[in-house]
Amino acid sequence: MVRSAGSRILTSRRHHRQAGPGPLALLLAVLVVALLLSACGSERALDGAQLEADIADQLLPQYPGAIRSVSCPNTVDPLPGVALLCVATLGAQVLDVNVQVGGTEDALTTTATVDGRFVAVNEVAALLAATFGEEIGLVTSVDCGQPVMVLDATDPVVCEATDPSGATRAFDVRVDDAGLVTFEIR
Repeated sequence: MVRSAGSRILTSRRHHRQAGPGPLALLLAVLVVALLLSACGSERALDGAQLEADIADQLLPQYPGAIRSVSCPNTVDPLPGVALLCVATLGAQVLDVNVQVGGTEDALTTTATVDGRFVAVNEVAALLAATFGEEIGLVTSVDCGQPVMVLDATDPVVCEATDPSGATRAFDVRVDDAGLVTFEIR
């Protein structure tokens, strides 16, 4: 066999291919299936109306209807451990409501809390009489604008106390850092 200049020897190599799709085709198939599943999957969402009703029930079960409204953001596909911030209206007060989503992905639960202490007007009246009875006389009525309120250390709720002679005095109601109700006559 004589080689001439500039000629090439062609050899044949046998490639042994495995039967079935190659790695690229397999990857493409996995991506297509994943996209189809995500397009067909159902999104879980918290039922907003039910969540808002649950919050009112959780916060003040002994005062049905005291919370006039609750508003929460629409949350699509919530997971346990997610925190939401909702807003509730209690009389003239607008409250931030912290909602913690719990449970499992298939059975979500919620827990609602507020920063502050719920206090009923009758509790305020009893404490006011015990604290300032000698200074302001007997209290025949206390009006705080609603039957129950949320108190915190920074923002007072203004209430009015009326004595038997009809004299009315305004006072600020708060809770201190220890959670005790405090008063300050205006």
